Amino acid sequence: VPSVVDPTQEIKADWADCPIEDLSPGQASLYLGDIGDIVEYIQDEDSKIDISTVDASEFMKSLLKDDYDSKGDLNLFERDILFPLLIENIVYTKQLPKK
Repeated sequence: VPSVVDPTQEIKADWADCPIEDLSPGQASLYLGDIGDIVEYIQDEDSKIDISTVDASEFMKSLLKDDYDSKGDLNLFERDILFPLLIENIVYTKQLPKK
């Protein structure tokens, strides 16, 4: 991604630079997708990149396509983000030793 300050300088997109409440950068990468692919798709003004080749969750792809379907997007959000977070939370709480 070209730097805003110096367009000749490339900077690497990173989820750590995107403050997403309640998701760590690792979780964002797992549940939303590869931020490099997502940024490349957004910057592709000629629409040469096929959305199916972007390493992103189906929820993120629906947002990138501007194909809003509130019920469909909610289902994708639940499947791609909420369910994995629920499982992660269950596993994490089961792994902690009880005091």
